Amino acid sequence: MSRNAPASAQQTNSTVRPAEARPLHGGCVQALSRAYQIAPEQWLDLSSGMNPNAYPVAEVPATSWAQLPSDQDGLLLAAQAYYGQDDLLLVPGSQWAIEAIPALIRKLSGQASGRVLVPEPGYREHAWCWQQQEFSLDVYQTLPSENQLNAADICVLINPNNPSGTCIDYARLCHLHERAIAQDVLLIVDEAFIDAEHSQSMLSRIALGQLVVLRSFGKFFGLAGVRIGAVAAWPAFLNALRLELGQWPIAGPGRAIARRAWQDRPWQQRMRQLLQSDSQRLAGLLRATFNHPVSGCHLFQTVWMPDQQARTIHDALCRQGIAVRRLDSEPLAGGHAKSGLRFGLPPTDKESAVSAGVKNQSAWARLTEALLTLPLKKDCSQLQEPEHVGC
Repeated sequence: MSRNAPASAQQTNSTVRPAEARPLHGGCVQALSRAYQIAPEQWLDLSSGMNPNAYPVAEVPATSWAQLPSDQDGLLLAAQAYYGQDDLLLVPGSQWAIEAIPALIRKLSGQASGRVLVPEPGYREHAWCWQQQEFSLDVYQTLPSENQLNAADICVLINPNNPSGTCIDYARLCHLHERAIAQDVLLIVDEAFIDAEHSQSMLSRIALGQLVVLRSFGKFFGLAGVRIGAVAAWPAFLNALRLELGQWPIAGPGRAIARRAWQDRPWQQRMRQLLQSDSQRLAGLLRATFNHPVSGCHLFQTVWMPDQQARTIHDALCRQGIAVRRLDSEPLAGGHAKSGLRFGLPPTDKESAVSAGVKNQSAWARLTEALLTLPLKKDCSQLQEPEHVGC
């Protein structure tokens, strides 16, 4: 596969069934509020995996609202310094890139006949967006096999993985990249959750080719509404992707906020330390509650369990106004299904009373109390929950 566009491959039958509907996501408190008749402001939302301790947004200059966004405002320079990479394109969220890149590669290659490797479990938007462009898919766990890579045109890797939180160490990633270069496979690495563990990033290897790295601003800085992401790749690919953006893709107020956040190294250092300790605290709390495997990263922890139990516990938490992300189920032997619940971090105790939805009660205390009341030993088949609304 060339660095400018992936070569076509012989059409093969996909091992992934085409999705009929777009994947569901967390962050759906309004829908849960209607389903459970609990006011939105009373919810403790742990469903999105965002940093709950958002970067403090100071007053935004009036010119950011009144004038058209300018590429000369220093935002790109701040991003290049933060990521340690000059070959960057700023986009309106990494989700935009996940949607745009399959369409761009189909346009550059002239036909949708390539084979794409995607992780399972993994953020399902990747598979869905490639399927919309009629690429065939194959799935792998952790890392693709040699045979899978030999048969592929493109390999998507999520590091840390969402929703498992598994983080592949840098040496193994480098080996995978070397294999991809040797076999002419384009490696796309989604690093949306890596900011707290940035030493594992692949950004330093962009110049070696056959590599695209996606980064998210909103997750680490806790400002998903700003809608900014970054794509790192070789210049010709970025130039082609830039043409898909249109004029003024990132709003002026968001640019001002992101520039300030990317430049604030003391805040970033303090936040990495806080997220590390809070993720360990959450993992310990969940392991003490559930007799199931727990995995995660600095921004969330996932408990793996049978699907029916996940539905029951999800419902029990929702009835207490606590939103977590229930994962899509996967079939297992014996007619059962494996699923899980992804818990985002509660906000820190000193500033979480409002976020917890209950006056004078911290989010951590509210979650701990709710976990103590869960129906862990009840017959899951006898309990019902409202229609699944995405969290």
